[in-house]
Amino acid sequence: MSRKTVYIDESGNFGSRGRYFTIAGTVIDGNKQVRQKELRKIKKVLHDAKLHNSECISSNGELKAANISIDERATFLQRITNKANFSVNYITVDLKHAMDRLLHEQNIFYNYLTSYVIRPIVQDDSELTNLCIILDMRNSAVKRSRNFDDYIKTKIWTEWQAWNVDVEIMYVESQTSVGIQLADFTSNAINGYFLSKNDNLVNIIRPNIIYQIFRTKNLVNNF
Repeated sequence: MSRKTVYIDESGNFGSRGRYFTIAGTVIDGNKQVRQKELRKIKKVLHDAKLHNSECISSNGELKAANISIDERATFLQRITNKANFSVNYITVDLKHAMDRLLHEQNIFYNYLTSYVIRPIVQDDSELTNLCIILDMRNSAVKRSRNFDDYIKTKIWTEWQAWNVDVEIMYVESQTSVGIQLADFTSNAINGYFLSKNDNLVNIIRPNIIYQIFRTKNLVNNF
C-alpha cells in the first residue's frame, strides 16, 4: 500500500515567444502525517529564504524563484535537499518545434505534457493505492483546462491500467502551498539549465530527480 502526493508547477514562457517550457512535479511519499512532516521542513526553509530576500516577496507573500538571485536560489535548493525527502519528475520541451495549433491550444498541450510527469509515479509503483495531484490554480493553462481531471483519470485507470489507484486532484493558490512553491524552484532550476546551459542549480537537485524527459520534434510533432 503506497500513497504519493505530487505538486505540479512550470517554468518558461508557454507561448510562441518562448523557447523552452518545463513542467516539474515534486513528489512526497507517505500518508498525511508523513507529508505534513516534510511540508513543515519545506516551510521552515522557505521562511528563512524570505527573511534573506524580503524585498523580493510578492504582494501575496510568495517568494518566486525567478525573483531572487541565482546564489540565493542555490542556497535554498541546497538547504531543502539536505532537510526534506522528496523526488522530482519533469518534462522539458523545445517550443521551437511545437506545432502552432498546440501553442494556441495551451490547455490541451499542458494536459498532455503533465501526463508525462504523472505517468512514472503510477507505472513505477505497483503498490500505489492513493495519488493526490496538486496544481496551481493561477496557472493560465490550468484555468482554461476544465477537463484535466477527466483526462488524467482516464490515463491512469485505462491507458496505464492502474484502476486500483484512488486519485484526488486539488487546485490551490500557490502562496498557500509550500509544495507548489518548492516545485516552482525545481522547475526554475531545470528550465534555467536549458536556457543557459549552466547546470549549477540543477546539479543540486539532480540526486532527487527520478524521471526526466527532454523532447523536441519526437514528442511535440507526434502529438
